[in-house]
Parts: sequence; structure tokens; C-alpha cells
Amino acid sequence: MTHVSIWQRPSSLRGALLLKVVVPLMAIMFGFSSVVLWTVERSSERRLQAEVELVARAVRLPLSASLEKNHERTLQQVLESVLGVGRVYGAYVYDRDGKLAAYAGAVEPDQDESAIQQLTAGGELTGTYQRINGRPVYSYFVPLEESGGQINGLLQVTRRWGDFEQDIRRLRLIAAGLGGLLAGVALVVILLGHRSAVGKHLQQLARSMERVAAGEREHRAPRSGPQEIVVLSGALNQMLDSIATAERQVAEQQAREEQLQARLRQSQQLAAVGRLAAGVAHELGSPLSVIDGKAQRVLRDDELGETHRRALLQIRQQVARLSAIVRQLLDFGRAAGSPLRKVPA
Repeated sequence: MTHVSIWQRPSSLRGALLLKVVVPLMAIMFGFSSVVLWTVERSSERRLQAEVELVARAVRLPLSASLEKNHERTLQQVLESVLGVGRVYGAYVYDRDGKLAAYAGAVEPDQDESAIQQLTAGGELTGTYQRINGRPVYSYFVPLEESGGQINGLLQVTRRWGDFEQDIRRLRLIAAGLGGLLAGVALVVILLGHRSAVGKHLQQLARSMERVAAGEREHRAPRSGPQEIVVLSGALNQMLDSIATAERQVAEQQAREEQLQARLRQSQQLAAVGRLAAGVAHELGSPLSVIDGKAQRVLRDDELGETHRRALLQIRQQVARLSAIVRQLLDFGRAAGSPLRKVPA
């Protein structure tokens, strides 16, 4: 007994379409969406970083002046104003020795003074991800300069990493929703398109085949729909025409064979009758000859009376008639026993 694996079972055209078209299309869309989402996430991250950088650059000059003049109150007010901008986790000012001069925010930073000194000496605008008291933040460092152009401190503006995550999470949810919506729309469009372009024509073709199977031998499939369906319908109709032609030829051949069989039976019957007639004629020929001979000898007698002479003449006439019948039977027997001739088909 042959066992067929479920992977070898023929699938429907719709299933094949889903497997070989929709699934690869969804995979391509997923890959493309992932690249686009990654690009948008990076862009959103840079935008959030740019907001922090913009805030830091906006307060750079007043903080530099306050630090140069050692106005601690003004320095604190400017830092607190930074927190009012929104989404700023903390703002910190360090002097040129790397010591914390002032800060505004939820927690006091735990930066290494040597690292701050290196950043201050470098004089570069730097952004980095780090942790402050165990909390992930994005920090942007801006060197503060005196009126003479010398660096006298460093400004650190931080933003919680959660703000970045929240924005990225929102983008991912939007992308997932749009992706699911597009996938659903694509699936519906493909299924409806399959039904309209292929499915109904295949069903029509199947109904035509069912009608032919039910006995409507003259029915032919309509040649409508896509080109492939038209070609398939034409091939089916051609096959049905070939079958009809073959059936007609078989019927004609059978009729000819039946005709030949009837002729053969008739010939066999005639041959049997001919053999019987020849036998009967042979058996009758000798007695008739004897009777005719006897009657002829008696008629030669001169003393024979007129009455007997007329009777003998009648006997000879009847014998002649019987002899003619015998000859006809012999001729019929010879004709019936002759070889059969081939009848043209």
C-alpha cells in the first residue's frame, strides 16, 4: 500500500498562490519595513538628540558669563530654566577643574572629575549615552568659554533614555499596525483578484467537464477568461472533439463488422443449403434417368396401346421437369460452394 506524505498532497491554486506569492511578498514587505523603521528610528533618535543639543547651545553663553563672574545665583537660575524646556532630565555645570559648580535636576551626577577635565580640555561638543545613578540617559557636553575665548567650564545637559524608547516604541507600534493593515489589504486584494481573474473561470471549466461526464457529449467549454484559461478550454474542447471522432469511427467500424458477420452467416447458410440441394439432386438424378430410360424403351414397342403411350409420354414429361429441377439444384449447390469474395469495406 502506497502512503502519500502530507507534503506531497496537491494543494489548491489559492493555497499555492498564498505560499508562493503572498508569503514571499510579505517577507519582502517585512524586510523593507524593517529597514524603513530602522531609518526612521535613527532619524527620530537624532531629532531628540538635536533637541538636547539645541537647548545646551541656547544657554551656553549666559552660563559662560555667569561662571566667569562667579554668579552662582544666576548660574542656578539659568540651569533651572533649562528644566522648564521639557524632557530635560538634568543640567550640570563643571568648572575647569572638573568639579560640579551647579546643577538642576532629579539627581546629583556621579561623574569622574578626571573624565570631566579631559572633556573640558578637549573643547569639543560631545554626545554620549551613559548612566547617572543607575539610570540610562543621553548626555550632551558643551564647553563654556570666557570672554577671552579660554575654556573655563563644561555644561552637561541630559535626557532620559526612556524618552527615546517611548518615541521608538510608538514608531514601532505605528509601523506594526500599518504593516498588519497593508498585509491584510494585500491578502484580501490577492484573494479577491484570484477569485475574479482565475477562480470563477476554473469553476466554469469544472462545470463544463461535469456536464460532459454526465452524458452531454456535444457540450463544449466556453473559451473565456485569461489567456491560460482560454488555452486550457481549447485543449479540452479539442480532446472532446477527438474523442467524439474516435467514437464515430469505432461505431462505423462496428457497423461494418456486423454487416460482414451477417453476410458471412448468410453465405454459410447458403453453402449448407447448396450442399443439401446437391446431395438431393444427386440422389434424385439416377432414379429419374432410370425411369426416363424405361419409359423410352417401352414406347418403342409397336404393340403398345394408345392409352399407355399417352401415359408414358406424360411420365417422361414429368421426369424431364424433375430433371430440370435437379439441374437447377446442382447449379445452386455449385454456386453456394464457390469461394467467398472479399467485400470492400
